[in-house]
Amino acid sequence: MMKTTRHPFLSCLATVILCAAGGLGGCAAPGKAAPSRDTLREGLPEGTQPDFPPVSYAAETMPAMDLVRRIGEEVGGGLVLVNGWEEHSVPGFSLKNAPYGELAGRVAEAVQCETAPLPHAWVILPPDYAPLLKTDFSGALPPETATLTGTAAFGGKTPMYNVLAVLSHTLGVTLVADNRLSETRCGEFFLGPAPLGEILEAAWISARVPPEACTVETVGGAVFFRSAQNATPPSLLLNADALTPEQRALADRVVDVVLPEPGSDPAETAFAARPKPLKDVLTPLSQQLGVVVSAKSVFAEVPVSPCVFKGARVAEVMDLMLRQWPTDKVGWEVSGEELLIRPR
Repeated sequence: MMKTTRHPFLSCLATVILCAAGGLGGCAAPGKAAPSRDTLREGLPEGTQPDFPPVSYAAETMPAMDLVRRIGEEVGGGLVLVNGWEEHSVPGFSLKNAPYGELAGRVAEAVQCETAPLPHAWVILPPDYAPLLKTDFSGALPPETATLTGTAAFGGKTPMYNVLAVLSHTLGVTLVADNRLSETRCGEFFLGPAPLGEILEAAWISARVPPEACTVETVGGAVFFRSAQNATPPSLLLNADALTPEQRALADRVVDVVLPEPGSDPAETAFAARPKPLKDVLTPLSQQLGVVVSAKSVFAEVPVSPCVFKGARVAEVMDLMLRQWPTDKVGWEVSGEELLIRPR
């Protein structure tokens, strides 16, 4: 079990505890009437309401983001506040021995939202965003990843590439998204213990990414979140049929990689890193892969978003790094004893 704590100068992460246990900004259609509270729950299977004990709590007036964070630290349970409502003020209130759903409802009512239950959290969101609740990753993750459970808490407005990088680093898995998705920002949320899939669902719901905008792919042991506009094929290796046995062994080598660079503390990189142009990533990438990686100058300024690869093949690192860019105009090849990124 591993625990990481919030850095004083970071707003991206409150705490993550994870262990082995066996277009994108909204969905509302303008001009349509807001769904009712019952509509938010429509289609949710029976028994999804979280089984939290009654709670007694007194809150002072503060922004919703701060209140959700404080509830996580002082009460626990699970709350997911969608991005965009963090700064709304919540007047002070007091509850005694009340259902946890009532606590969530007090926060939601103050910011003109509704609540909806997930198995391990209450979601606070405007009724117009009810389609977000259809986000479902069950059956989409590799078996070895799906068996992970944990407790996670992330601060509002954290870029999703940091969320995925922190989860990857802490669990020892690989979670990568293309830039259309990874540049969205999550809302304040905490939940768990819960399966990793539910933590990821909560993160994407809080980031207001519609379920139809995101496809989950399994690439080896890695998980890739692909936007609807991204038509890149699973492999971008351009000379796969011409590889020698030595070159094939190079592509299949298993490595750990932190992008855009590991720095002196890879955990710190996962927390705080921001995208860097490819030209600045090539040297640290080469050092971590153990092979020289070069690129045609046309790609020099294309940004590489932070991501963490754990136990991934060299070919998977190259493919997923390049598939961050939703374009079919780029690929890579094994050239002698080097790797070259070039136009297709």
